[in-house]
Amino acid sequence: MGSTLPGPAGPSTDVPIELALPTITGPPLDVAALRGQVLLIDVMATWSLDSQAQVPLFSKLLAAYRERGLRVVSVAFDSQTPQLVRTWVDTLGVSWPVGLASPEVIEGRSPLGVIPEIPRTLILDRKGYVRFAHSGAVPAALLAKEIEALL
Repeated sequence: MGSTLPGPAGPSTDVPIELALPTITGPPLDVAALRGQVLLIDVMATWSLDSQAQVPLFSKLLAAYRERGLRVVSVAFDSQTPQLVRTWVDTLGVSWPVGLASPEVIEGRSPLGVIPEIPRTLILDRKGYVRFAHSGAVPAALLAKEIEALL
């Protein structure tokens, strides 16, 4: 069900992603401020078992590639319930920034494009361009291959 290229309703690959969202704590999540890094964007929801299952994978990838420039951020579709998101983050030990999806993100009107399925994983290159998009759980080997190619 996943794809390695954004579809017609997916994010544009022609322009760098510009997106700023409130977070559950701390400063806003500003994707543009992370330029110069390879960025994995995890669009998740607390009710998604696949979202929960990917947390250990993303933690391992971050530990393996952080020194080479990988960063991970999540965008929670549970934006109306920030306390629920906070509990999810604390319970699973999420160590990266978690933004709260705006109505534009939820409705598919943001630079992330339409989110056809939760979870949705995007990888941006160091200039902020989408180079990989996948709906549903992502196989670890596929993610590692895509990240390696951009580091």
